[in-house]
Amino acid sequence: MENTENTGAKKDPAITEGSGAGITEQVDDNVSYYDDKVNAIDNRQRISVSNIKELHKLSELTLMGIIKAMRPVYQMDGIPVRVRQIDGSGARIEPLNQDSLRHEASQSNCYLKIKTDAEGKICFTQIPPPVDVIKDALASTESPLPSINGILSHPTISENGKVIHKPGYNAEIKLYIDADAEILKAAENISATPTTEEIDAAVRAIDEVILDFPFKSESDRAGYFAMLLTLLFRPLISGSIPLFLIRAPTPGTGKTLIGETSIKISSGHSPAPTPWTDNDEELKKTLHSSLLSGAEYIFIDNVNTKIKSGILAAIATSRRLNCRILGVSKMASVPCNAPIIITANNPDLSREIARRCVPIELVSDFENPSERTGFKYPDLNQYITDNRPELVRACLVMARAWFADENDVSGVNILSSFEDWSKTIGGILKSCGVKGFLENTGEFFSAADGETENLVAFVQAWHNKKGNSPAIAKDILPLAMEYGLISDKYHAEGSQVKALGRILKQKQDMVFSGIKIVRGLRLNGIYTWKTINIKEVL
Repeated sequence: MENTENTGAKKDPAITEGSGAGITEQVDDNVSYYDDKVNAIDNRQRISVSNIKELHKLSELTLMGIIKAMRPVYQMDGIPVRVRQIDGSGARIEPLNQDSLRHEASQSNCYLKIKTDAEGKICFTQIPPPVDVIKDALASTESPLPSINGILSHPTISENGKVIHKPGYNAEIKLYIDADAEILKAAENISATPTTEEIDAAVRAIDEVILDFPFKSESDRAGYFAMLLTLLFRPLISGSIPLFLIRAPTPGTGKTLIGETSIKISSGHSPAPTPWTDNDEELKKTLHSSLLSGAEYIFIDNVNTKIKSGILAAIATSRRLNCRILGVSKMASVPCNAPIIITANNPDLSREIARRCVPIELVSDFENPSERTGFKYPDLNQYITDNRPELVRACLVMARAWFADENDVSGVNILSSFEDWSKTIGGILKSCGVKGFLENTGEFFSAADGETENLVAFVQAWHNKKGNSPAIAKDILPLAMEYGLISDKYHAEGSQVKALGRILKQKQDMVFSGIKIVRGLRLNGIYTWKTINIKEVL
């Protein structure tokens, strides 16, 4: 484990170094000896519950002992967690409850209590970790434990351009590296100034993986490079990262497979898809659980309903997600570091989701794309498995090329709300000659925002019919239904009117093709609404 000592924790003046390696003892001149239950060569920190009465001090010493014992225990927003190796699945982060934290405390600390033996001598005897101490450690909001933001299955690069390839916890990036030795070795001795030949070879190595995918344009190819580099180099990006939407007009074009290739290169495993749900509360719990476990990515495959989610939109632009931890009566704020990849066929998106997406579109000339043959690598997953060290190294070379260019971002396209991501990933692609970065977003936003198209048409029809005259929601309900703003699921007219009222309130004072929605006076306790032509007002 690396850098675990760099936690900022202060040595407690109430304990002194003992004679054994790593042993700390609380000094008490009145105690004659340790009884037989205390192992003389035990390297755990010794804590006397008799000498210290303050509960918070005992819980702090407990956590300090865990740090000194170099146990894989950390904290997320003050919540104690540990990194646990799971057979076949690699490392995972799990919150500690009372039982699991007590186990870690017992592994790290020897708790002692003063007693008098049969001969009247005063001695220390060992006791289990006191439950009240463990509860206090769990309840504390100020923890000396080192912070952790997630787990990586690959080497990466820090903000200062340093290649990080040693296994275990890294305090600089606050991440735990859990990768195969072969992958970590591939990150060694990468030049700080890659040659043109090395950079071109790196780009060709990634192109070899995706050469059979029918990208609509070079911008969609650049979107794939951006997605892969984001998976590998999240520590480089201090701000939020956008969603990646892989779309196609027909099934079988390769959306799922191309998403899997980027994840397999970065993690070494085929992805386990996260189930999609239209219920925002359920989606929040699912995403929070994934982020809390240290997930490197979130892969939502084959969404077949409208992608409209306040939680998904918030995660894309927020740095943290708050939710209650199952089994622990405490809220946890987890970092939103995992890139989110979504696949769908001609998806219908809300305006909020569309503007947070990097589109990657595949368009096949085949009527039935799934029947296509003649691929260079029929088993692409096996090709990636066999060549993953070289592919990861290629990406590291690309990133180092950008640092060699002194992080040049001149002329790089910027996606609003994702400025740092745009500069970092766009800068890398520019340094490596990958063209088309974010050049397809304008067309994508226009085509994807069907919701706004419906609103524009509705508002224009409303203004043509009513002019500046005020109307209640019930009066304009037929128009709203005609233009698809209110669906058939609202069977009762009262429910339909309420739904339209909520839409009007959300769009109040917004302008659609020069027409503004304005709330007027109340009529018999009901708000009126009207439209105003901005040009006429000016």
